[in-house]
Formats: sequence, C-alpha cells, structure tokens
Amino acid sequence: METLIGAMCMGKRIKFQFTKPGFHTLVVDNSALGYQKYGLPVGGPMDELAAEMANWLVGNQADSPLFEITLIGPEIIFKEDCQIAITGANLSPQIDGIDAPLYETICITQGQNLRFGKLISGCRTYLAIRGKWIQEGQSALEKATIERLNTINIEKVEWFDSLRNSERPKLTSPVLVVKVQKGPEFELLSKSEKSILFETTFTLLQDSNRMGYRLSPKLPAINQSIISSGVVPGTLQITEDGFPILLMKDAPATGGYLRALNVVSKDLFKLGQLKPGGSIFFQLLE
Repeated sequence: METLIGAMCMGKRIKFQFTKPGFHTLVVDNSALGYQKYGLPVGGPMDELAAEMANWLVGNQADSPLFEITLIGPEIIFKEDCQIAITGANLSPQIDGIDAPLYETICITQGQNLRFGKLISGCRTYLAIRGKWIQEGQSALEKATIERLNTINIEKVEWFDSLRNSERPKLTSPVLVVKVQKGPEFELLSKSEKSILFETTFTLLQDSNRMGYRLSPKLPAINQSIISSGVVPGTLQITEDGFPILLMKDAPATGGYLRALNVVSKDLFKLGQLKPGGSIFFQLLE
C-alpha cells in the first residue's frame, strides 16, 4: 500500500510511503471547531497537548494537521529529506532500526524508514511534519484514515534550524483521575447512583472509540431519558439501562441520554491517552 504525501521543501517535493497503515492512523486538525451548531463533531486530536507540542517541535502552527496513531503504528519510508517530531504515547519508534527520540525535532534523510513497535505507555502517538498542510474534507472523521486518504499538499517552508526538545510527560498511572462538574441532569440521579459515580473506579471497555468511551461497571437501570439536547466532548451520559458513556472528540452534537457529569476542559487531553482496560476515577470539582 502506498500513500504519498506531497510537499515542497528545500526546493524538492517531499514524498513518503506508508508500507503499513497501522491500526488506526488518522490525519487530525481543528478544522471543525465552531461548526458543532451545524451538527458536526468537534473532532481534532484526542490529546491536544501532545499534538500541539509535536507541531511546536517542527515549527508548525499549533493547530496544524498531523498524524494521530493509535495503539499500533504504521511503517513509513521517507523519499526526501524532511523534519518530524513524535509525541504522546511511546510506541517504541525506530528510524532505520535505531530508537527514535520522543519530544525532539528529528531531521530525516532521504530513504530512512520510520516504524513503530511495542506500546510502552499511553494510547495515541502524534507525528508532525514540518510544512503548511493543505487538505480537503473533515480530517478527524473515519474517511481520513490512511487507507482512505487522498494526497495532502504541504506548502514550501524553509528548513527549521532551531532544533527543539521538550520534557516528556508521564503517561502511565494505575488510575487516571479526572476532574468533573455536575451535568444538567445530575440531580435526576438517586443518592446511591451519585455515590457510585464518585466511589467507583471505572474500566474503559474494548468497544470504545473517538466517538465515545464505554465504561464498566454499569449503574442500576435509571429508566430515564431526556429530550435530545446538546452534548460536548467530556459529557458523561448514562443510558436508561445504566451504562455510562463518556463522549469524546467525534461525538454527535446532541444526545438523548441523561447528562450526569462533564469533564473539565483542562483534563480532557488526559483521556486521549487512556487505552482499553485502563482505569478512570471521577473527582467532583466543587
């Protein structure tokens, strides 16, 4: 399989080939921000801080498009010289068989091979490439997987001489604690149901994705629904059967399940690095 990404850099058109696509490799950006009122998902990187840092390391704008790589990484052969940065989850990246650094500007030479291996920590890796990306379509949706991706044009930019590095955040912890606020229908829950939300360590189930995280255990059946109302990434919905669903970046703009909690904005990025089987604990922000 070959996906060629076009660019003009140092007088040449950069090309690189995906010899393996990885489990779920996307091009993500924030192009859908402001369009939720029209029914579009917010979209964008699941771990915004890692994505912004990757772009900073190569001198791109913070919200420039880049690759989001989940759990199993692709293999890429670079056809021309370029500059890249890898942040987020540690997927054991190697360049020509030698361990590649995370959170550093990397200068790639024509013919070098980037591949990813064992997942050490986190869930999603971000790969930025220096240049101004231009692409059509909604980047953070399914159609932007590498298997379906059309050519992306990257405008010519000068070589980035100021090589950068940054401290690597710790992504491994027994339980991910996120701060939450009460949702619009929180008071419809019984006292015991409220206690479950704040006294239980939940587990992220396998059938979770960028649209929503399904959590276990479930609450008792609440037999309540609401008129379809606005939701945002970080809204914790409870179905009538008591199943908690934590909405993520590709969630719909509205939903009809009870909105129990909302994760505070500054903790949302942490959820992007939670992998199936991981643990999460909700801490109420009074």
